[in-house]
Amino acid sequence: YKEQWEKQKAAVDQLKDHLLDLQRRIEEAQRKKNLLVARQKRAQAQKQIHDTISGMQKNDAFSTFDRMNAKVDEYEAKADAAAEMSAEFSGEDKLEAEFAALKTKSNVDDDLAALKTKVAEK
Repeated sequence: YKEQWEKQKAAVDQLKDHLLDLQRRIEEAQRKKNLLVARQKRAQAQKQIHDTISGMQKNDAFSTFDRMNAKVDEYEAKADAAAEMSAEFSGEDKLEAEFAALKTKSNVDDDLAALKTKVAEK
């Protein structure tokens, strides 16, 4: 029986060695797969960046800024027009507002004249 046991032990040891070798090869294959996946993702990212840059050169980045600037100018003009229209239709009379401002100014002038008179009397 000892001889059979030794043969079986040798066979088991050989199977363990093969199993360890197979596990090492599987781990190496997994590392290679991960490396290939990473390289593929990097290549896709580089292609996407290249395509984006190529598209920008075709469209000229400055023309994009010019279009953006024109849109902002248009929005500002619309906002100014809306403010002007709401002021005109809100019932506010511009002339009355200007007269009120002038009246306030003349009150300040009167106060200044009174102070000058007081100082001159002293």
